[in-house]
Amino acid sequence: MTSKTKLESYVEVQFGTDLYGFIKQKAQVDGLYDHEIASLLKVSHWMITNLRNAYRIKRIDGFPRRFDRRYGKGSVEKFKKMAENPDITLTEIGRHFGFSKEYARQVYQKIYGSAYTEALRIKRLIKKDKGLSRGTKKPKQFGDLTQGNKKMKSMGLAENPILAQIMTTREVAEYLKLHKITITNHAAKGLIPGIKIGGRWLFDKQAIDRWIRRTA
Repeated sequence: MTSKTKLESYVEVQFGTDLYGFIKQKAQVDGLYDHEIASLLKVSHWMITNLRNAYRIKRIDGFPRRFDRRYGKGSVEKFKKMAENPDITLTEIGRHFGFSKEYARQVYQKIYGSAYTEALRIKRLIKKDKGLSRGTKKPKQFGDLTQGNKKMKSMGLAENPILAQIMTTREVAEYLKLHKITITNHAAKGLIPGIKIGGRWLFDKQAIDRWIRRTA
């Protein structure tokens, strides 16, 4: 079975749909690769690639679905929660799923569309800031610093130099003169370096500055 006409007939009889609809379903909804679709139809993957291109059907990235199929339903969300937790390392994530740290790094790249490097930097800053926040009680001779901190905040000065390196969506939006929704969308697509922690996006100012220089 090699001709398009025979293939169309085969698909209609076996799957109850036309060839275009079948390829679109498998490529854009099920997220299958061309060779996987070809295997279902018992043809060469080149034939499916040519047909998909002729139909102008773009294949979406089906990695999340395949990851869920392999490691269990909800595995992608579990991976994301672990990756966004400042206290969990890639080694621990890999151990949880049964694969290596390097593969965990590759999975992060596939899911988020960006390297883990910047996310790791932000997670380290957050952990360091938490450590300072849990520091020992200040000596009495320094007095109550509450008023001093309020004054610094009113002057636009950061109370904590480490925390000042981490920016919220609103701060990045103001910094780049863009809408908050634009920042969130760009971050979700990996176009702007950031990491989602506890349901909100956080950004490393140094990473944002480097991104600006690269895209200028």
